[in-house]
Amino acid sequence: MPAGDSTCHYAGPIDGTYVVWFSSSAAHASDEVLSYTAAFALAAMDSGEAGPALKAKFDNAKDHVLLGRTFAEAFNHFSIETRAKSIRDIAWVKKTIVVGMTRSDAYALLKKRGLTAFNYMYVAGKPAGPNGCSFDNDAQGDWPTMNEPLPASGCPSDTRPRQFVPNPNATVDFSMGFNIACGSDETLTLMFDLEDKLTQVQDSGETQTCL
Repeated sequence: MPAGDSTCHYAGPIDGTYVVWFSSSAAHASDEVLSYTAAFALAAMDSGEAGPALKAKFDNAKDHVLLGRTFAEAFNHFSIETRAKSIRDIAWVKKTIVVGMTRSDAYALLKKRGLTAFNYMYVAGKPAGPNGCSFDNDAQGDWPTMNEPLPASGCPSDTRPRQFVPNPNATVDFSMGFNIACGSDETLTLMFDLEDKLTQVQDSGETQTCL
């Protein structure tokens, strides 16, 4: 491995493939995560997948190891800040959004905090590819209300178990941090009764998803 890249190194394009080298003796430590992030970030910059601005930055950089390391440290710092904010927001929801509160009052407080309550079943979806279904218009699921009808599904391949209920739940999602390969999330589910009053705030716990 080149100096400064003891764990993971972006080797550049080889026969049309943007190659990243890994050390067989890599230790599972924070430095490994930074090295991994730096190498794959450089590959994305060099290939143009990260956009023209970062491609130009890569092309003009005198020290690619330093560029990758700087990017990785900034990325990691943003992840740490994101997690810290989510921890504060989760604590705030559990303290402020209390059983017996009306849906409208709960929503008003969440909006004031800059949070969004959501129900995935209210996103209609649209066809994507020959047999796929895209749900990227997720704002359609924001702020579900009492007796709100479900929209018709936007694609025939929608396999979600959608069923109308008069008192739909609402979820608030929180990012608990990420690196270039994995991300962690935590979800609070607000559950309402038939009088549209809060009965429970259910915490999913933290879950991780990796590429």
